[in-house]
Amino acid sequence: MMVKQAPKPHFRDEDAVSSALIGLVRDSSTRLRLLKPFPAIRVVLRSDVSPSEGFDKVSLVSGGGSGHEPGQCGYVGRGMLTAAVCGDVFASPSAEAVYRAIKATAGPKGCLLIVMNYTGDRLNFGLAAERAKAEGVKVDMIVVGEDVSLARKKTGRRGLAGTVMVHKICGAMAERGDSLEEIVRIGQACVDAMGTVGASLTTCNIPGQPPDDRIAPGELELGLGIHGEPGRERRPAGTSREIAALLCDEVARPGRNEYFVASADEDVVLMVNNLGATTSIELGALARHCCDHCQSDLGLRVRRLLVGPFKTSLDMVGVSVSLMRARAGGADLLPLLDACTDAPAWPRGATEEPPRADDDGGIFRDEGAATAAGESAGPPGALSTASPMGDAERELARRAVLSACAEVSCEECRDLCDALDRRTGDGDCGTTLARGAEAIAKDVSEGRFDFSSWPAAAACLARSVQVHMGGTSGAIYNILFTAAGTSLAEAEDGRPTLVRILNALEAGLAAVQKYGGAVPGDRTLVDALVPFLNSAKTIDASSPPESVKASLLESLARAEEGAEGTKGMTDAVLGRASYVPAEDLRGNADPGAIAACRWLRGVISAL
Repeated sequence: MMVKQAPKPHFRDEDAVSSALIGLVRDSSTRLRLLKPFPAIRVVLRSDVSPSEGFDKVSLVSGGGSGHEPGQCGYVGRGMLTAAVCGDVFASPSAEAVYRAIKATAGPKGCLLIVMNYTGDRLNFGLAAERAKAEGVKVDMIVVGEDVSLARKKTGRRGLAGTVMVHKICGAMAERGDSLEEIVRIGQACVDAMGTVGASLTTCNIPGQPPDDRIAPGELELGLGIHGEPGRERRPAGTSREIAALLCDEVARPGRNEYFVASADEDVVLMVNNLGATTSIELGALARHCCDHCQSDLGLRVRRLLVGPFKTSLDMVGVSVSLMRARAGGADLLPLLDACTDAPAWPRGATEEPPRADDDGGIFRDEGAATAAGESAGPPGALSTASPMGDAERELARRAVLSACAEVSCEECRDLCDALDRRTGDGDCGTTLARGAEAIAKDVSEGRFDFSSWPAAAACLARSVQVHMGGTSGAIYNILFTAAGTSLAEAEDGRPTLVRILNALEAGLAAVQKYGGAVPGDRTLVDALVPFLNSAKTIDASSPPESVKASLLESLARAEEGAEGTKGMTDAVLGRASYVPAEDLRGNADPGAIAACRWLRGVISAL
């Protein structure tokens, strides 16, 4: 049985739509204005347009219900819309508001209304158009419906994010002085040359209404509308790559819909639209996979890639994909898409063809720096003259590194450290360490580690950490292993290997403390490593191997006691934990200290 969702909290405002429009205008550097009587009507218009002062271009007016921001008001500006008329959330604006927008912007060349195909919008915009025509104003209307997810209906296709491309193309034509008739012709050709489909992991939460929990966790709804209307089907969500392929196929693959198909080698414009609450990193991943699929699997030539929140549905965690042919009505649409505009929501810089997935030079730039553990220019100075390891030592070092990586990358360690990290930060400590450990192990397994000497092995370990492990953890371990490698290179004095390694670990820890500022009691990995070293340095390295390993396990126990002791350290002074109230720290161990013990356990178990 599906668990009911709790209502999502919202910032309360007596009139959120009106307040948002005032905020938009104040942020526009005088380019936008609100039409009086506001808020009885909510019309955003260009501040430089006035028919009484000789405006000699076709005006473009669009609009609809609010909740889809930045559409439509974010597209008011030179080179796009002249005015946008805003209704309440998901409710059409009144015919009176539309009429006043027409009268405030229409000059001798007339006014074009661009309307999404929803009944309320068509009726209210149509009524306003007829009223203005009766007064001698030249008015025409384009109805945009490009949804491909539903079978043909008498009402026509729903208008979705592709509407924004119609705004841009018609706006560029109006700005260069084209006639109303020509703008309508090309604008309608654009509508006929595009298709859009949406998918979402959640519904949207409308302020003041109970949540709709029809989409279960792990499900994807395909073909839904931008007002929370149910989609065509629900299915397991899959990965972002799979979702991208599904959406692109729904729009463009032959036989998938009744309206739009793109032929191989055809030039197209690809729009990947955030439906509201998809994070930027997820949207970027979806855009990458959509572009790859269109280019490689569908054989299309993606001439422009537009990515962002163009037409949202409040806080919906979803995405829509639109494809439009780059030529329509005998016109090349790319120059019109590329034309300048100062509309605040249109993306800047989307005026070039995106590189293909197989175009290495178009995506990556090689700065000449080493990019993997074994690609450095070679160990400098003392590292290059270090005493070589024997075969047994090389195998021991290799086994120890792999064992430590396996210990840290296991699911149990990752989940534990992530859970502890969520108490004080973003909950990714275990994941960061696990991914780094897996990549280090891969470098070892694929022969990118130099085990010719202990200093060389430490240098490769530091290098692999630097490349593969991000965050604070990556910086800490990189410093530790770099300083340890330097210590090993300088300690060519015949002392037992165990003594040299422990001294190197102590030197690495000293470097971490120097640059990070941590001391015992600060709730960090120092609280585990210091007691380990204090205990391990008393071991007699000449003892039998079984005795040395037993002693190291006793030292490990001291480290684990130190890590456990961080549960009582509530006065953290370093890292994100320093911002967390004491009551949230009490009883929760530091994940960095726990992970340090796991590295040590992995090494010792390999001996």
